[in-house]
Amino acid sequence: MKKLKNLSIGFKEKFFFSRVNKKNFTNTINFINKHMRIKIKKNFYVNRYFSNKKFNSFICYNNTKIIAHVGYVQYLSKFEKNIIYSRHSSVVHKDYRNKKIYSNLLDYSFKNLNNMAFFLFWPNNNNKKRNFKNIKKNFCYKIVNNFIFFNLKKNKKLNKLNKLKNFKIFDKYYLINTYNNIIFKDKSYFKKRYFDLKNNKYYYDIFDNESLAIFTDNKFNKNPVLIELVGNKNKKKAHLLNLSKKFKFYYCVHPSKLTNYRKFFNFRDTKIEFNFIYLTNEKLNMKNYDIHLSDTDSFLKTI
Repeated sequence: MKKLKNLSIGFKEKFFFSRVNKKNFTNTINFINKHMRIKIKKNFYVNRYFSNKKFNSFICYNNTKIIAHVGYVQYLSKFEKNIIYSRHSSVVHKDYRNKKIYSNLLDYSFKNLNNMAFFLFWPNNNNKKRNFKNIKKNFCYKIVNNFIFFNLKKNKKLNKLNKLKNFKIFDKYYLINTYNNIIFKDKSYFKKRYFDLKNNKYYYDIFDNESLAIFTDNKFNKNPVLIELVGNKNKKKAHLLNLSKKFKFYYCVHPSKLTNYRKFFNFRDTKIEFNFIYLTNEKLNMKNYDIHLSDTDSFLKTI
Protein backbone atom coordinates (compact mmCIF):
# COMPACT_ATOMS: atom_id res chain seq x y z
CA MET A 1 0.00 0.00 0.00
CA LYS A 2 1.26 3.47 -0.84
CA LYS A 3 2.67 5.32 2.16
CA LEU A 4 0.49 8.30 2.97
CA LYS A 5 1.96 11.70 3.56
CA ASN A 6 2.08 12.96 7.17
CA LEU A 7 0.59 16.46 7.34
CA SER A 8 0.98 17.13 11.06
CA ILE A 9 2.74 20.43 11.64
CA GLY A 10 2.52 23.20 14.19
CA PHE A 11 1.33 21.05 17.12
CA LYS A 12 2.97 20.85 20.54
CA GLU A 13 2.26 17.13 20.43
CA LYS A 14 3.19 15.05 17.39
CA PHE A 15 0.24 13.76 15.39
CA PHE A 16 0.07 11.44 12.41
CA PHE A 17 -2.53 10.74 9.77
CA SER A 18 -3.29 7.45 8.04
CA ARG A 19 -5.83 5.62 5.95
CA VAL A 20 -7.53 2.85 7.92
CA ASN A 21 -5.86 -0.49 7.14
CA LYS A 22 -5.63 -4.04 8.47
CA LYS A 23 -3.13 -3.09 11.17
CA ASN A 24 -5.21 -0.32 12.75
CA PHE A 25 -8.64 -1.71 11.86
CA THR A 26 -9.55 -3.24 15.25
CA ASN A 27 -8.30 -0.19 17.18
CA THR A 28 -10.34 2.03 14.88
CA ILE A 29 -13.54 0.09 15.62
CA ASN A 30 -12.84 0.26 19.36
CA PHE A 31 -12.20 4.01 19.18
CA ILE A 32 -15.46 4.71 17.33
CA ASN A 33 -17.54 2.59 19.71
CA LYS A 34 -16.03 4.21 22.78
CA HIS A 35 -16.23 7.83 21.69
CA MET A 36 -19.46 7.73 19.68
CA ARG A 37 -21.15 5.45 22.25
CA ILE A 38 -22.43 3.05 19.63
CA LYS A 39 -21.77 -0.60 18.76
CA ILE A 40 -20.31 -0.86 15.29
CA LYS A 41 -19.41 -4.39 14.25
CA LYS A 42 -16.51 -5.13 11.93
CA ASN A 43 -18.77 -6.40 9.15
CA PHE A 44 -20.77 -3.17 9.28
CA TYR A 45 -17.63 -1.06 8.99
CA VAL A 46 -16.35 -3.06 6.03
CA ASN A 47 -19.78 -2.90 4.39
CA ARG A 48 -19.81 0.88 4.62
CA TYR A 49 -16.23 1.99 4.04
CA PHE A 50 -14.32 -0.71 2.13
CA SER A 51 -14.28 -0.25 -1.64
CA ASN A 52 -11.83 -1.14 -4.43
CA LYS A 53 -9.55 -3.07 -2.05
CA LYS A 54 -9.07 -0.23 0.45
CA PHE A 55 -10.89 1.70 3.16
CA ASN A 56 -12.28 5.15 2.40
CA SER A 57 -11.73 6.14 6.02
CA PHE A 58 -8.96 7.91 7.87
CA ILE A 59 -7.60 8.40 11.37
CA CYS A 60 -5.42 10.82 13.30
CA TYR A 61 -3.26 9.36 16.04
CA ASN A 62 -0.35 10.15 18.36
CA ASN A 63 2.29 7.79 19.71
CA THR A 64 -0.17 5.97 21.95
CA LYS A 65 -3.72 6.13 20.61
CA ILE A 66 -6.20 7.10 17.90
CA ILE A 67 -7.72 10.52 18.53
CA ALA A 68 -9.93 11.18 15.47
CA HIS A 69 -11.74 9.35 12.67
CA VAL A 70 -13.65 10.16 9.50
CA GLY A 71 -15.20 7.73 7.01
CA TYR A 72 -16.67 8.08 3.53
CA VAL A 73 -19.31 5.87 1.95
CA GLN A 74 -18.78 5.60 -1.81
CA TYR A 75 -21.79 6.11 -4.09
CA LEU A 76 -22.44 7.12 -7.68
CA SER A 77 -24.22 10.31 -8.74
CA LYS A 78 -27.58 9.71 -10.39
CA PHE A 79 -26.98 11.14 -13.86
CA GLU A 80 -23.28 11.44 -14.66
CA LYS A 81 -22.37 8.34 -12.59
CA ASN A 82 -19.47 10.19 -10.96
CA ILE A 83 -18.14 8.93 -7.64
CA ILE A 84 -19.67 10.60 -4.59
CA TYR A 85 -18.02 10.34 -1.19
CA SER A 86 -20.55 10.79 1.60
CA ARG A 87 -18.86 11.64 4.87
CA HIS A 88 -19.94 9.72 8.00
CA SER A 89 -18.74 8.57 11.43
CA SER A 90 -16.82 11.74 12.21
CA VAL A 91 -15.52 11.82 15.75
CA VAL A 92 -12.67 13.43 17.72
CA HIS A 93 -11.51 12.43 21.19
CA LYS A 94 -12.99 14.95 23.66
CA ASP A 95 -9.53 15.99 24.92
CA TYR A 96 -8.42 17.00 21.41
CA ARG A 97 -11.39 18.98 20.14
CA ASN A 98 -11.15 22.62 18.99
CA LYS A 99 -7.48 22.16 18.12
CA LYS A 100 -7.94 22.01 14.33
CA ILE A 101 -7.19 18.30 14.38
CA TYR A 102 -10.44 17.45 12.64
CA SER A 103 -9.84 20.10 9.96
CA ASN A 104 -6.40 18.68 9.31
CA LEU A 105 -7.80 15.15 9.15
CA LEU A 106 -10.41 16.27 6.61
CA ASP A 107 -7.77 17.98 4.48
CA TYR A 108 -5.67 14.84 4.61
CA SER A 109 -8.61 12.68 3.53
CA PHE A 110 -9.43 15.02 0.62
CA LYS A 111 -5.88 14.66 -0.70
CA ASN A 112 -6.04 10.87 -0.55
CA LEU A 113 -9.44 10.28 -2.15
CA ASN A 114 -10.27 10.36 -5.85
CA ASN A 115 -9.81 14.01 -6.82
CA MET A 116 -12.44 13.67 -9.55
CA ALA A 117 -15.13 12.69 -7.04
CA PHE A 118 -17.91 14.79 -5.56
CA PHE A 119 -18.55 15.11 -1.82
CA LEU A 120 -21.61 14.94 0.44
CA PHE A 121 -21.43 16.24 4.01
CA TRP A 122 -23.91 16.15 6.90
CA PRO A 123 -22.33 18.63 9.33
CA ASN A 124 -23.66 19.59 12.73
CA ASN A 125 -24.35 23.24 13.46
CA ASN A 126 -20.79 23.78 14.72
CA ASN A 127 -19.23 22.54 11.48
CA LYS A 128 -21.65 23.70 8.80
CA LYS A 129 -19.78 26.99 8.22
CA ARG A 130 -16.50 25.25 7.45
CA ASN A 131 -14.61 26.47 4.39
CA PHE A 132 -14.07 23.71 1.82
CA LYS A 133 -11.52 25.61 -0.25
CA ASN A 134 -9.23 22.57 -0.36
CA ILE A 135 -11.81 20.72 -2.46
CA LYS A 136 -11.60 22.18 -5.96
CA LYS A 137 -15.23 21.98 -7.11
CA ASN A 138 -17.24 24.53 -9.06
CA PHE A 139 -20.38 24.46 -6.93
CA CYS A 140 -21.10 24.23 -3.20
CA TYR A 141 -24.76 23.64 -2.30
CA LYS A 142 -25.90 24.05 1.30
CA ILE A 143 -29.34 22.95 2.52
CA VAL A 144 -30.90 22.87 5.98
CA ASN A 145 -33.86 20.52 6.50
CA ASN A 146 -36.23 20.49 9.46
CA PHE A 147 -37.05 17.40 11.52
CA ILE A 148 -40.82 17.30 12.06
CA PHE A 149 -43.13 15.03 14.04
CA PHE A 150 -46.48 13.88 12.67
CA ASN A 151 -48.53 13.81 15.85
CA LEU A 152 -51.68 11.75 15.51
CA LYS A 153 -54.17 13.20 17.99
CA LYS A 154 -57.05 10.80 17.46
CA ASN A 155 -57.54 8.28 20.24
CA LYS A 156 -57.23 5.05 18.31
CA LYS A 157 -54.87 2.15 18.26
CA LEU A 158 -51.99 2.79 15.87
CA ASN A 159 -51.40 0.40 13.00
CA LYS A 160 -48.30 -1.71 13.15
CA LEU A 161 -45.68 -1.26 10.46
CA ASN A 162 -44.64 -4.35 8.52
CA LYS A 163 -41.11 -5.61 9.10
CA LEU A 164 -38.95 -5.19 5.99
CA LYS A 165 -37.81 -8.80 5.49
CA ASN A 166 -37.99 -9.65 1.81
CA PHE A 167 -36.03 -7.77 -0.84
CA LYS A 168 -38.69 -8.66 -3.42
CA ILE A 169 -40.76 -5.84 -1.91
CA PHE A 170 -38.42 -3.46 -3.78
CA ASP A 171 -38.72 -5.21 -7.16
CA LYS A 172 -41.45 -2.91 -8.43
CA TYR A 173 -40.76 0.33 -6.59
CA TYR A 174 -37.15 1.02 -7.51
CA LEU A 175 -38.06 0.45 -11.18
CA ILE A 176 -40.87 3.03 -11.11
CA ASN A 177 -38.99 5.39 -8.76
CA THR A 178 -39.42 9.03 -9.87
CA TYR A 179 -37.76 10.70 -6.87
CA ASN A 180 -34.88 12.91 -7.99
CA ASN A 181 -32.04 11.70 -5.77
CA ILE A 182 -28.48 12.96 -5.70
CA ILE A 183 -27.32 9.37 -5.23
CA PHE A 184 -27.89 6.74 -7.91
CA LYS A 185 -30.29 4.27 -6.29
CA ASP A 186 -30.60 0.99 -8.14
CA LYS A 187 -31.27 -2.56 -6.96
CA SER A 188 -27.76 -3.00 -5.55
CA TYR A 189 -28.04 0.25 -3.57
CA PHE A 190 -31.25 -0.80 -1.83
CA LYS A 191 -29.92 -4.29 -1.15
CA LYS A 192 -26.76 -2.98 0.47
CA ARG A 193 -28.57 -0.22 2.34
CA TYR A 194 -31.30 -2.37 3.93
CA PHE A 195 -30.42 -6.07 3.67
CA ASP A 196 -26.67 -6.69 3.80
CA LEU A 197 -26.49 -6.33 7.59
CA LYS A 198 -27.78 -8.84 10.12
CA ASN A 199 -29.60 -6.30 12.27
CA ASN A 200 -32.45 -5.31 9.98
CA LYS A 201 -34.74 -2.99 11.96
CA TYR A 202 -36.56 -1.45 9.04
CA TYR A 203 -40.29 -1.33 8.38
CA TYR A 204 -42.47 -0.40 5.45
CA ASP A 205 -45.87 0.82 4.34
CA ILE A 206 -47.34 0.56 0.81
CA PHE A 207 -49.84 3.01 -0.65
CA ASP A 208 -51.92 2.53 -3.83
CA ASN A 209 -49.43 -0.11 -4.98
CA GLU A 210 -47.22 2.76 -6.23
CA SER A 211 -45.51 4.24 -3.18
CA LEU A 212 -43.24 2.51 -0.65
CA ALA A 213 -42.38 4.23 2.65
CA ILE A 214 -39.46 2.91 4.70
CA PHE A 215 -39.15 3.52 8.44
CA THR A 216 -36.70 2.70 11.20
CA ASP A 217 -36.70 2.95 14.98
CA ASN A 218 -36.00 6.24 16.68
CA LYS A 219 -33.01 6.08 19.02
CA PHE A 220 -34.73 8.20 21.66
CA ASN A 221 -38.39 7.16 21.74
CA LYS A 222 -40.89 4.61 20.40
CA ASN A 223 -42.07 6.64 17.41
CA PRO A 224 -40.58 5.54 14.06
CA VAL A 225 -38.68 7.72 11.58
CA LEU A 226 -39.64 7.88 7.91
CA ILE A 227 -36.25 7.70 6.17
CA GLU A 228 -37.11 6.96 2.53
CA LEU A 229 -39.91 7.13 -0.03
CA VAL A 230 -39.57 5.01 -3.18
CA GLY A 231 -41.87 4.80 -6.18
CA ASN A 232 -44.20 7.30 -7.81
CA LYS A 233 -43.43 10.77 -6.41
CA ASN A 234 -46.88 12.00 -7.49
CA LYS A 235 -48.27 9.79 -4.71
CA LYS A 236 -46.12 11.41 -2.00
CA LYS A 237 -48.68 13.85 -0.56
CA ALA A 238 -51.47 11.27 -0.53
CA HIS A 239 -49.17 8.67 1.03
CA LEU A 240 -48.02 11.06 3.76
CA LEU A 241 -51.61 11.99 4.50
CA ASN A 242 -52.54 8.32 4.73
CA LEU A 243 -49.60 7.65 7.04
CA SER A 244 -50.45 10.63 9.26
CA LYS A 245 -53.87 9.06 9.91
CA LYS A 246 -52.37 5.74 10.98
CA PHE A 247 -49.05 6.47 12.72
CA LYS A 248 -47.07 8.89 14.81
CA PHE A 249 -43.72 9.34 13.07
CA TYR A 250 -40.82 11.69 12.32
CA TYR A 251 -39.87 13.04 8.91
CA CYS A 252 -37.46 15.59 7.42
CA VAL A 253 -38.52 18.44 5.10
CA HIS A 254 -37.11 21.67 3.71
CA PRO A 255 -38.21 24.79 5.67
CA SER A 256 -39.74 26.27 2.51
CA LYS A 257 -42.30 23.45 2.50
CA LEU A 258 -43.48 23.84 6.09
CA THR A 259 -46.21 26.39 5.35
CA ASN A 260 -47.68 24.24 2.60
CA TYR A 261 -47.42 21.11 4.75
CA ARG A 262 -49.46 22.78 7.50
CA LYS A 263 -52.38 23.06 5.07
CA PHE A 264 -52.61 19.28 4.80
CA PHE A 265 -50.92 17.70 7.82
CA ASN A 266 -50.91 17.94 11.58
CA PHE A 267 -47.27 18.01 12.71
CA ARG A 268 -44.86 19.67 15.12
CA ASP A 269 -41.55 21.24 14.16
CA THR A 270 -38.98 19.74 16.56
CA LYS A 271 -36.47 22.53 15.79
CA ILE A 272 -33.87 19.85 15.07
CA GLU A 273 -32.01 20.52 11.83
CA PHE A 274 -30.23 18.27 9.34
CA ASN A 275 -27.56 20.14 7.41
CA PHE A 276 -26.56 19.03 3.92
CA ILE A 277 -23.59 20.20 1.83
CA TYR A 278 -22.87 18.96 -1.69
CA LEU A 279 -19.63 19.81 -3.50
CA THR A 280 -19.79 19.09 -7.22
CA ASN A 281 -18.87 20.28 -10.70
CA GLU A 282 -22.50 19.88 -11.81
CA LYS A 283 -24.74 22.94 -11.87
CA LEU A 284 -27.97 21.86 -10.19
CA ASN A 285 -31.25 23.32 -9.02
CA MET A 286 -31.33 21.74 -5.58
CA LYS A 287 -35.03 22.56 -5.16
CA ASN A 288 -35.68 19.77 -7.66
CA TYR A 289 -33.84 17.13 -5.62
CA ASP A 290 -35.15 14.87 -2.88
CA ILE A 291 -32.89 14.50 0.15
CA HIS A 292 -33.84 11.51 2.35
CA LEU A 293 -32.66 10.68 5.85
CA SER A 294 -31.60 7.29 4.51
CA ASP A 295 -28.78 9.15 2.72
CA THR A 296 -27.17 9.81 6.11
CA ASP A 297 -25.94 7.40 8.77
CA SER A 298 -28.00 9.08 11.50
CA PHE A 299 -30.61 6.33 11.58
CA LEU A 300 -28.57 3.44 10.19
CA LYS A 301 -28.62 0.30 12.32
CA THR A 302 -25.08 -0.77 13.06
CA ILE A 303 -25.13 -4.29 14.49
